[in-house]
Amino acid sequence: MENLDEIEDDGADQIARVKRLMAKKKEQETIRAERMKRKISTLYLIEQMNGGAVKIGISSDPKKRMAQLQVGSDKALALINFTVLWHDDAVKIEKAIHRNFQQSAIHASGEWYYCRHDFATRIIERAIRREKGMDFDVWMAWRKEFDEWVDGAV
Repeated sequence: MENLDEIEDDGADQIARVKRLMAKKKEQETIRAERMKRKISTLYLIEQMNGGAVKIGISSDPKKRMAQLQVGSDKALALINFTVLWHDDAVKIEKAIHRNFQQSAIHASGEWYYCRHDFATRIIERAIRREKGMDFDVWMAWRKEFDEWVDGAV
C-alpha cells in the first residue's frame, strides 16, 4: 500500500477520503469483533403435555435442555416455542418474567407455571417487546426467516 503522503491528484481530498475509508473499515472490524464476543441464547417455552405446567427458561440448545428435563419428568414434554436472542438480553427477559410471576397464582415452582402455552407465549412476546423496544411484527418476520434458515441447515 502506498504511503498516504505519496498520494497525488488532489492531495488533501484524497488523503481525507482514504482516512475516512480506513476509519470506516476499522469501525466495521470493531463491530464485527464485538458481535463475535456476544453469545447467543434461546428463550424457550417447554410444556408438560396433557394439561401440565409450562417452563420458561434460557439455553444455548433448547432441544438438549428439553431432553435433560424429560429425564426427571413423568409427563411427556414438548418444546413449544423458542426465541433466539443475545444472551444478555435473554437473561434480562427471563429474569423479568420470573420476577413478575413468582408470587402469582400461576406460579408452580422454580421456572414452571400453570397456564396454557399460548398465554405463556404472549407473556414472552410482551417481555421481549418491553425489553427490546421493538416492533414485534418486524421481529416475528425476522424470526420466521431465521427459523426457515435453521430448518434448512439442519
